[in-house]
Amino acid sequence: MIGLTEIDYPGDADAAETTTLSIKRRAKDDEEVDYFWLAPSPRSRFFREAREGDAFIEIKHDGRKRSTRGIKVWPPTRIYNVSEDDGGRRLFHYVYPADGQAALTWRQFLRLIKESGWEAEPSVQGNRLIPKAIAEGISRRWPNI
Repeated sequence: MIGLTEIDYPGDADAAETTTLSIKRRAKDDEEVDYFWLAPSPRSRFFREAREGDAFIEIKHDGRKRSTRGIKVWPPTRIYNVSEDDGGRRLFHYVYPADGQAALTWRQFLRLIKESGWEAEPSVQGNRLIPKAIAEGISRRWPNI
């Protein structure tokens, strides 16, 4: 599970877009391709350990510190490609359902993870490894996927 705020990629955006288009040619018609980037951080387990094929849940927020109204939580999806740029930043390309109907509000997501057995309070910003049994419960219970 990873919380993200949209910030323009400071690296070679054309190269990142070329990779996106290459992956999109191989994706299914009902799938979209996107990417996010992370700067090197010794504290970020996601940065150090995430690999192609790993699943993640994207928590996208609008950057407002105390409000959860602008938060959308996207269903588990797989990392399709991981690359590193000249600045040591990692780009994580992923494929997700095109219709956008599977996104949950923050409140809906909190209810879903509790029903799946998750005890800890998730963070909107940051990342956290979800135990396999709970991750499987989340996937089974997620509506519209």
